[in-house]
Amino acid sequence: MANGPLIIDLMHPMDVVLQFPTVGRVRDKNVDIPLWVKYDGKPYDLTGHRLGFYGRDAKGVAKIALQDPVGPAIEAGRVTFKMPGAAFRAAGQYEEAWFRVEKDDQLVSSLNVKFNVLENNVEFGIDDEPYYSDVEKLIAELKNDIAKSKDDALSIISEFETKFQAEYSKVTSLSNEMTTQMKWIIGQLDVIKAKIKSSDIATKSELEQALLKMNENVFESLKQKADKTYIDNYLSKITYVPMTFADLATLKAKYPSGAKGLYITADTGHKYIWDGSSWKDCGAYQAAGLLDGSIHDKHIATGTIQDRSIGTINLSSVYNTYAFIGEAVQWNDGLSNEHIYFDKGNVAYTKKESTKRDTGLAFPVKLPHLPEKNNPLHIHLLYYTVNAETMSNNVDIWLAGTDGTPIKQIYTGDKKGNAVSLKITQEDFANLSMTTEFKILVVVHGGTGVLDVKDLRVNFSETEDALPDSIDKIYNITSDQVKELNTDKITNTLVDLTKYSRWGGDGDEDDLKVVIEGPKFTYQQQIDGDCGVVFPIHRYPNDRDLFVSFASSISGATNIGEEIYLLKSDGELIMDSATKLNNNYNLSDRVYRFSAANMRKWGITDQFYILFVTHKKGARLVISDLNVGVTNGNANLNDTINNVLNATPLRKAEKIGQIINDQNINNLTPIQIDGLQFVTYNAASTGNNILKKIYAYVTNGGVYTFETGIIDQNNLIMNASPFQITLTAGYNEIDVEDKGIKVPSGQRLFMNLDIDNYVYVPKNSADKYIPTLLQDKNHNSTNPNYPGMIMYDGGANMVPFAYDLVEQSKMDELSNHVDEVDQDVASLKLSKGQLILTKPNGDRVYVGVDDTGLFVHNIIPSKVTFIGNSLTVEDGHGSIGMAASDKDHDYYALVSKWIKDHNSSAEIQPRFTCAGWEGATTSTARQDFFDKAISPKISEDTDLVIIQLIDNVNTDAKLATFEKDAETLIKNVRQKAPHARVLWVAGWFVNESKMKLVKQACDQAGATLVDITKYKDDAKYKSYIGAKRIGIDGTEMTVTEAGVAAHPGDLGMQMIRDEIVKTISG
Repeated sequence: MANGPLIIDLMHPMDVVLQFPTVGRVRDKNVDIPLWVKYDGKPYDLTGHRLGFYGRDAKGVAKIALQDPVGPAIEAGRVTFKMPGAAFRAAGQYEEAWFRVEKDDQLVSSLNVKFNVLENNVEFGIDDEPYYSDVEKLIAELKNDIAKSKDDALSIISEFETKFQAEYSKVTSLSNEMTTQMKWIIGQLDVIKAKIKSSDIATKSELEQALLKMNENVFESLKQKADKTYIDNYLSKITYVPMTFADLATLKAKYPSGAKGLYITADTGHKYIWDGSSWKDCGAYQAAGLLDGSIHDKHIATGTIQDRSIGTINLSSVYNTYAFIGEAVQWNDGLSNEHIYFDKGNVAYTKKESTKRDTGLAFPVKLPHLPEKNNPLHIHLLYYTVNAETMSNNVDIWLAGTDGTPIKQIYTGDKKGNAVSLKITQEDFANLSMTTEFKILVVVHGGTGVLDVKDLRVNFSETEDALPDSIDKIYNITSDQVKELNTDKITNTLVDLTKYSRWGGDGDEDDLKVVIEGPKFTYQQQIDGDCGVVFPIHRYPNDRDLFVSFASSISGATNIGEEIYLLKSDGELIMDSATKLNNNYNLSDRVYRFSAANMRKWGITDQFYILFVTHKKGARLVISDLNVGVTNGNANLNDTINNVLNATPLRKAEKIGQIINDQNINNLTPIQIDGLQFVTYNAASTGNNILKKIYAYVTNGGVYTFETGIIDQNNLIMNASPFQITLTAGYNEIDVEDKGIKVPSGQRLFMNLDIDNYVYVPKNSADKYIPTLLQDKNHNSTNPNYPGMIMYDGGANMVPFAYDLVEQSKMDELSNHVDEVDQDVASLKLSKGQLILTKPNGDRVYVGVDDTGLFVHNIIPSKVTFIGNSLTVEDGHGSIGMAASDKDHDYYALVSKWIKDHNSSAEIQPRFTCAGWEGATTSTARQDFFDKAISPKISEDTDLVIIQLIDNVNTDAKLATFEKDAETLIKNVRQKAPHARVLWVAGWFVNESKMKLVKQACDQAGATLVDITKYKDDAKYKSYIGAKRIGIDGTEMTVTEAGVAAHPGDLGMQMIRDEIVKTISG
């Protein structure tokens, strides 16, 4: 089985059918099947269990194989099941089959399976007969012992008759047919014994022949499978603890003439059995093991448990709960607990036929304190029912008083079962006048059945993880999982969000509106001026560096500004500690370090304050997962976790957008927009990121298109890289990190809503706080050189998706470097056709060819023309290359300077825009643009033409004839200037498919590609919001749009210049 072990989950519903792999064909023998047995998704310890395969093959012949588990890790459920050859006697699908797990002759679980046997085209005439492994084994042992015996056949047969009798007892609980068959076997042994005594069987050979005849008829009645309901019936018979009576007198009164079984008296805790004439005291009762949750602090004397008293603790039996599981009682079903059964973390209650009223289980709870404002009580449990056909459909959960009186219903759900997580707040407790002691009721209604409640946890933790799972998360932690650690009880932060104070303003509570939700602290400024919040910090060891880590976002006002300051214990502001943050709608991770030396210099000892401050009315600041401590990142006090965090670099993350889901959809009004296309947020990636997760809410399921890209200065989507995801109607949460979708700095994610057409307006306008951008067929560009549908302000509309970004891993960065090497190699291949020679005087020359033959030109050109888009010259933004700081720092100026430095008499055409060529959608229009705008700039003696076009070819219509038109453009240039070298610079806003078109055009028409894509995604080569610029005419500009900021900054322009110069000089 090349695909690994077959996983069998014992929590599968009874109606689930598992497909067994096809592992053999007719006549195969003893085929090994690796299994991994789990319980509710977790490995199940098979120690002391038996595994059984039951079925009727394609011919209807019964097969039963029972085995003790063997394998590499029995305690982890990893075993090998040896399927006997008898299972491979008939080709085809088994008529029915099921797999059982048993312990101590009692059923743990069973699962219906499909089992198939392949044809054997070589061997024919194979007999098919019933098979029952345990009986086969007994018969084999009987024949072997008889064969070895001398004169003790009668004692051997008597011994095996007892063994068959024991097997008969097991079979009795499985089916009437098997019971009849086992009676026949035992009867045959009695006949054989009688014949031996009467000398009818006188020789060993006669005895063996009689046994053979018996063997041939052993399984005739097994051709019918057991009753379909036998498993459910069997489950209802399982008993885990003996019946308990108040005292011996009560036991005697109930059973004056005795009874079978073991009984306990509660007053002494002793066990009693009936010895035939009286009830015998057999000493203190001890079950197979202490029930999980049955020993509480009130049962343990102070100081009685020491380290030396503790051996090995099984963490799977340690529950973080204030519910006393072992003290659960029947609710509303008599005074005794005779219908309750305990097994580890499970409590089962059997509702009898006579009990028609609402009944169930009551679990006592004792809390160490009441829930607090930001620390609610959580209830986690799993429930399900068995044999519950006559029960009403719902199972309810109630809060109740200590006497079991119901107070409030907190849940109702399907009787089939569910994993339940409930939250009870401080306000709930106050409204219900509840104390720290109460009961939790799990209630069923109607007829008979079994209610099973598993792993009840009542605590102050949101997670329902068991202790081993929490520890596994610690030891298996990765950088992108750190945020998932449950640090409710163990934290490394010196700050308490609930201990904040307002700062600035008039000191009025109305200056700031504050909301605290778990680890998220949000405040909104209500007045103009400096306002903020301060958090007190205590117990800081001033010999250690201080780390402050959190995620934050700002919205609600333009140019808000946000700073962090430290304040001394007396409230004095330490100006040198100021840390200014860039405005950002994204919830972005941040980590700041204040050195121990500076902390001492500022006079900070063990107590100080952290101040978050904003400055404008309407500013909305969100701080999430604030950690203040002496270790880097989101750490906690556990040394193991600290070591992991210190050894593993944290990957920065960004959350962009507002999630719309089933919980908040009713607070929104759907709005349908005619011709709606792409939507996004007015917030872009701020780092070298990849897409981690997408959250989407759609009314129509289907295949939706997403794309990454930027919005340029004309509000058009550029550099788009599309991909598709199938969404179901409703809320979708999809992890796409494995797709490796890059979203570098300045880019964002767009979602196409042409299938759905819906955006949403919140009923409370304050619920929308991140600006959105929409695109539809009714909003188009008014710039003739840049046609297309524009992105416009979404106003009050929220868009139905959000997304998470994470920093690229080191492997991703390595992959990027490999891509860059590939690009360099590709560029080398594309330029290898150039022939550059060095003359005896040291001058280097370029050798070319035209229609008349070879020609030679100095590599330093004499007459140059640039044909470009906004990277070469902006249309109305200062007439320089976007987004250089001034006229001397764009690539046009830098390349021109290099040429002039080497040839002072060189003529360089003034820059001009060719965006009209990019924006055209037909070959005729592009040819017309060349003839009117480009051709006049090129003369016959022009010896270098630099084309920088492709970035604005961003629609299907523009791309339709691009490759052909690009070839034509190169040929047109060479026709006007036969000896010109033609360089094509690409691209800044491109994807692989667009670059492929440029490369093909260069190959076909004889131009040289200058590939600059290695710089396009790195933020350090781009401009930024707030950058200052000066145009040719002295016009001062500030970068305020993300589309402008995505263009090359001065460093990016320098890199483009270097690539062009390197290509010119060879």
